[in-house]
Amino acid sequence: MSCSHYNPWLGSGLRNFSTALVVIGVAHALGTVDAIDAAQSDEQPTCPECVIHLDLVTTIGSLDGPDWIPGEPFSIARDSSGRIYMAYPWEGLVPVFDAEGRVLGPIGRSGEGPGEYQSPFLVRIGRSDTVMVLDASRQLSIVTPSGSYVRRMRVPVQAVDFIMTDGGGMVFSEQPGVIRAEATEATILHVFNPVDAAVERSFHTVQVDGGGAAPRFRLAAARELDRFWAIPHNGYEVTQYAVDGTVTRQFTRDPSWMRRPPFNDGIGSPRPGIYGVLEVEERLWIAGRHAAEDWARYWTPELFAEDREATAAELQYGKVYRSVLEVLDIETGQLVTSASVPGLVLALLPDRHVATYREDDAAVPFVDVYRISVSEPSQ
Repeated sequence: MSCSHYNPWLGSGLRNFSTALVVIGVAHALGTVDAIDAAQSDEQPTCPECVIHLDLVTTIGSLDGPDWIPGEPFSIARDSSGRIYMAYPWEGLVPVFDAEGRVLGPIGRSGEGPGEYQSPFLVRIGRSDTVMVLDASRQLSIVTPSGSYVRRMRVPVQAVDFIMTDGGGMVFSEQPGVIRAEATEATILHVFNPVDAAVERSFHTVQVDGGGAAPRFRLAAARELDRFWAIPHNGYEVTQYAVDGTVTRQFTRDPSWMRRPPFNDGIGSPRPGIYGVLEVEERLWIAGRHAAEDWARYWTPELFAEDREATAAELQYGKVYRSVLEVLDIETGQLVTSASVPGLVLALLPDRHVATYREDDAAVPFVDVYRISVSEPSQ
């Protein structure tokens, strides 16, 4: 899912991330989009009259200008001023955009020294809008909002997500032993002390089937001090933990959109997945992707013939996948309301935002950032 029209990030013309950037306020809404329709679910929502609204904050991307992006980012983050950070491990880039979607430049640069990375795949925002970039080599770089290098540390686990806790620590989710020959157990949540660069405790042990992989967990901060949410990418068991490993809340759901459709002519169907979790007041937002009803129209036996390899453009993820937002009651886990949303959901972002990805008819990539809200029947 990439486009090669123009790349201002490559070559000698890299823009330096200025240390004199002006902090820009959150962009005003550019438009409002009501959720497309009710999402697939066997569960009766507790508030069927509630409506999810998407207020478009900004769109990032262009055909051939400086705001061009390489394609779907591996991860995305948003700071309190509305700046957007994206991680592109294959390009070795972490481009930064202001709240209006204008490019500010890359943060850091390619290399192996301080403030450098080769395959940045996770970008997250910490206290005071510090930017944390995790490289595939397990190096975690911390920089200021203006792009000044602070420090770098090695993370002792193969992390697939991480968050900051209110107490100043960090929590990493790990996907160890991507492929294991025999069934085994793996502990995948780790509380990390960034001062000592050491794991303080680990918990949540899972069973990994032979030849399989440990589940990837999405993480999100909770309102309560030193608590956080964890949910597997390929399952719907939502758990709130204290940093001492105590389970403080947990509920499991089985919405129909999380059930993978049957294969078609030997072709595997698109796998559903969770792409974000966000606590807002007394509710929990969940973002996911699932197979479109007509996915087999695009994934044909000819596309997956043994003598060829399908390209990202041919796979047409934007057509074989659909995105969904769900709102849950934070105490009971009951579905309050849900809706399909445009584009491919990337992540739920702090301060009630969601980022989605799309390509236009010319395969030019764009990222849209929306502010999300729910209107009650009386509103």
